[in-house]
Amino acid sequence: MLLMVLVTCDGLLLVIPVPRRTEMAMTNCNLRFNVSSQADISHGPLSICSSVDAIDIDNGIGTLTFPNLTGVGVIIARTSPQLEVLNFPHLGNINLLRIDRTASLATVSMPFVSTDSLELWITGAGSLANFTIRNSTYFSNLILSDVASSGWPLSPDFASMNISKAGSISLDSCLPLNGLESAYSLSLSWASYCTYGLTNLQSVGEFTLTNAAFINTVDSGNSDDESGTSLEVTNGMLLQSSYVDYSLMGGAEIPVRRIGTIGADLNITSNGNVHIAYDGLTSVRGRLSITDNWNCTISFDKLSTVGNIFFTNNTNTMLPLFPNLTTAGDIHISGFAGTNSSSGPNLFPALKLASGNVVIETLNEVFDCSELISQLNKGIIHSLECNGRNYNRDVSPSGLGNATTATAPKPNLRLSKGAWAGIGVGVGVVAIGILGALVWLIFHYRSRLRKLQREAVRVSDETPPTEESQQPQALQVREQVLQAREVDGRGIFREKPDDPLVEMFTQPTELPTNLSRRRASLVG
Repeated sequence: MLLMVLVTCDGLLLVIPVPRRTEMAMTNCNLRFNVSSQADISHGPLSICSSVDAIDIDNGIGTLTFPNLTGVGVIIARTSPQLEVLNFPHLGNINLLRIDRTASLATVSMPFVSTDSLELWITGAGSLANFTIRNSTYFSNLILSDVASSGWPLSPDFASMNISKAGSISLDSCLPLNGLESAYSLSLSWASYCTYGLTNLQSVGEFTLTNAAFINTVDSGNSDDESGTSLEVTNGMLLQSSYVDYSLMGGAEIPVRRIGTIGADLNITSNGNVHIAYDGLTSVRGRLSITDNWNCTISFDKLSTVGNIFFTNNTNTMLPLFPNLTTAGDIHISGFAGTNSSSGPNLFPALKLASGNVVIETLNEVFDCSELISQLNKGIIHSLECNGRNYNRDVSPSGLGNATTATAPKPNLRLSKGAWAGIGVGVGVVAIGILGALVWLIFHYRSRLRKLQREAVRVSDETPPTEESQQPQALQVREQVLQAREVDGRGIFREKPDDPLVEMFTQPTELPTNLSRRRASLVG
């Protein structure tokens, strides 16, 4: 309780208790508070504040109870190996609870939490066995890692929680998720014979199963029960590191029969001595990759469409059969194959199109390639490489009845769209070049013609007329003008007016005899 001390005019001291409401008004609760012991709660601001921004618990010890707390944004408890109990008896609203490296923490109680967007992270709490929480139907992030290996069977309140949607869930402990319908990301890892009960799960973005040999994941307990709804994995799925001891006869089964479609890649890797049952899977839009498994059997009874198939480096694991596969891209299968009939197993009996390259590399010599060769010759398989018996790509298909021949696919002699485009561009360039040359020749010819005309006029103007040369020069100029008119047909030529005649000084010369006689006759 806060006490107010007043001094009167007479010097008397008055001690007046401050009402709790006034005390709360005087305390700033919109802060981040640090707590390590119960004394920090009982004698600090948290004894007054009912709603705060954040609480950090570092090096906490024993039991920490927050009796007045009703709302908080973030609670982080970390690096507190001696912390045993967290108790929030009146807490109703919280956004994030993060617990990390609290090896002795055994109990977390928040019975009235009702935030549907709770983000819960618990890691490194190996002694945690009791977690009380209610009325949470949505988790933006739910991560439980390295908690009590036996799960939380003694947490009835947590078990009754009805989570229906989540952003991201990552678990390695038993946690009932019977009401979960959708999640953006779901990652489940091994816990002692857990039953997650995901029978209502309908959609998940990224789905990861790790060490899943002993967990009941998405199917019911009855392996023959197919009444559940199909599960859609909208992005990719990873099934990894699931194996059992060799002493267990027959190994164990990983039931994933309810998975109907996978929107991206399906990777199955590093599993051993298990049977993987994808009996309900119909479509993998990305790549189906099966690598580094041993002593496994895998079934794809209903798979009809797949982007690519890659099966390699699997020890003592038979090649899976794809009885209903109709469409695929590239197929690369390397491993052991059995003989189902005298003509060899048909890995893809329902195949309608394999648009990529099909490569079958058997590690034994008993696989017969006859069925695949038949599909190659029918145009179902685009390209085939098979190292089994009765595979010969160099002979004609006439001997297929004896299962001794095969043909390589005929080369495609048609020009591609790119080739036609190149031809079109080349023709256009040549046509433009020819047209440009013609235009240049026309303009060049006209320029030369005009130059000749100007030269003719200039010569006629500069040469003085004489009795012997005046007439031939005039005739020559007239002839050039007429020729220019005949060639061009468009120019108009006008006679240039004569320049004034100026008598020029000339040296006296003796006239020829005949000229003197002509003058005498004219005078006479």
